[in-house]
Amino acid sequence: MEYYVSNTQMQSPRLSGVSWTETRLHDHLPPTPVLSFIRLTFRPDVNIVNETKIGHSLWQQSLALISTIPGFQRVYWASISDDPNGVVVLIQWQSGDAWKEFQFSFGFGLMLPLLQQKPLLNCCVQLNLPADFAAGPGHILELIELSVLRASNKYDPAERCQWVNEEWQGLIEVLKSGVLGITFPKLLCGVQGWLEDDIPSEYRTFFGLLLWKVPCGRASWIQTPALNKKILILTSHSAGISTILTDRLFEYNPLTMPTNQLVSVERFSGTIFATQISPPQYSRDKGFDYIARWDLWGKRSVDEAASGRRICPLPRAFWCPMGAMSKHGFPTVGDVLPRSAVVPMIDVLWLYVDESYSGFSATLGNLCRAIHNKLGSPRLRWGREASKITPEPRTSMFAILIGKLVNTEVLLLAAHVCV
Repeated sequence: MEYYVSNTQMQSPRLSGVSWTETRLHDHLPPTPVLSFIRLTFRPDVNIVNETKIGHSLWQQSLALISTIPGFQRVYWASISDDPNGVVVLIQWQSGDAWKEFQFSFGFGLMLPLLQQKPLLNCCVQLNLPADFAAGPGHILELIELSVLRASNKYDPAERCQWVNEEWQGLIEVLKSGVLGITFPKLLCGVQGWLEDDIPSEYRTFFGLLLWKVPCGRASWIQTPALNKKILILTSHSAGISTILTDRLFEYNPLTMPTNQLVSVERFSGTIFATQISPPQYSRDKGFDYIARWDLWGKRSVDEAASGRRICPLPRAFWCPMGAMSKHGFPTVGDVLPRSAVVPMIDVLWLYVDESYSGFSATLGNLCRAIHNKLGSPRLRWGREASKITPEPRTSMFAILIGKLVNTEVLLLAAHVCV
């Protein structure tokens, strides 16, 4: 996607060696199930569990959007036990095509302003979670990554990978045997696969997933001699190991999501944010050419803004796809904007409004005054979107431009605003 991301960003993520941007290699994507593995780290003040927090609302809306992507099957998430701000997400896709649609979509874009650590982890493995993999009270995850050298003087790469798989199965048998005692967490499910490489590497990463059921009371992780031996054998040929243990595992169920969720936000109580929000729906936008990799409406609005016919481009001109977010980097202004575009010196707040509401003008005025007072008296201008791009007949789009007083270019641009 030349318009959205730089050449460095285009190198990842990949599936079967095919980058998410390579639309011409569509037939090379596997028809088998794919599991996305995502890790996010939020700011300390973000809470996605408490229903009275704005983070919870944005999190649920993100999961609702992802669940409408064609080929979506199920999604699980859990907080990391030793990292209160960390969250891991597992998304099961029907095939490689569904995985690609996810990378092209907005994905977890709503959560980006709430992230503490960038870049985030966005990788996948060709794996189908079994039927007994389920969320519930006391269900926790343990994720294991082993770095295995592809080639050496002693071992063939294929034989080494096969050996690791066999040793993993042996470890699973020991854990399921019940010899570890009733205080040891019960293993409900153990699966494995190999993470897809985003860039060429001399190592392959083995991905093991253990689903535990923690017993009532205090759990004890007993390291018996037999268990220690299995773990030692499994890790003896690895160049590195990393593990993640989570808190309770949750599953998002679109059927239990209310059509209109009344969001009661503690911080913004009594303001415009305490309103009904409908879950978003993913769809292939007809204004986006997947073959040419170009947002047609976005390009047109950028050209109109450059010629002075618009006060600013449409918001769809600058949306960032999920595939541009990975461990190899995070989109910057230079990655998202066209190469010839000037770095914007203003913030634009877009609103979908029902103009049949009699108090709309007063509400808009109060919002602008609140922004003006809270942000140190910035220069504000606003206007109505002229083109009819909203599906509802009485709904319009309004843009509020928030500029810096020291920026003369913003003042000149704002002079074209007509309310």
